[in-house]
Formats: sequence, structure tokens, C-alpha cells
Amino acid sequence: MSKMVTIGVYFDRPESVVVQSMLRAYGIAADLPDWHQTGNAWHWTVALQGIRVNVPDRDAGTAAELLKSLPDYQEPETELTVAGSLTTAFCFFLAGVPYPARRRRGEAEK
Repeated sequence: MSKMVTIGVYFDRPESVVVQSMLRAYGIAADLPDWHQTGNAWHWTVALQGIRVNVPDRDAGTAAELLKSLPDYQEPETELTVAGSLTTAFCFFLAGVPYPARRRRGEAEK
């Protein structure tokens, strides 16, 4: 039985799952031993030093090469505009205020 080694540590659950899925797609058995702890108490992710991605030691070199081939994550560019801000505020207030439902006089409850 081969020993599991850590090839990466992530502080974002979706990112760690994507890495695990990619490795599994290439036939490498990947494991996330810290998945449940960070799922039950997400605010402990830093205290647990992240979510480890473990693979068998025989596949560690291949997995490391696959991870190096991934492009670096870049934040999407966002632009703050007056029209976007007004639209956001309108939608917020529209969704936050309930529509006044009134019955007509003399209308029986059904």
C-alpha cells in the first residue's frame, strides 16, 4: 500500500475540489482529508492550515506536473458604474419591499 503525500494546500473549498477532480480525471487517486472539518466549521480553515490535497507517493511527481500546468488564477475585472450601482440599488429595494396584497371589499376568502 502506498503512502499518501500532500501536493497542495488550498484555502478555498471549491478550488480544492476542482484540483481533486482534475487529478481524478487523469487517473490519480486524490484525497481531501480536511474536507469535512472545513465544511462543518469553515472559519477554521486557516487554523487547520488549509485543505490538503493528498495523492499516493507513486503519483506525486505526475500530480505536481499537472498542477504546474494550471494557469494562475486571476480576479475578474470589475467596473463600478453609476448605472450599475443604481440598478443594483433598485433591485435590492424592489426585492426587499413586499408587494402590498389587498383584497377587494366584499371578496370572500377562498
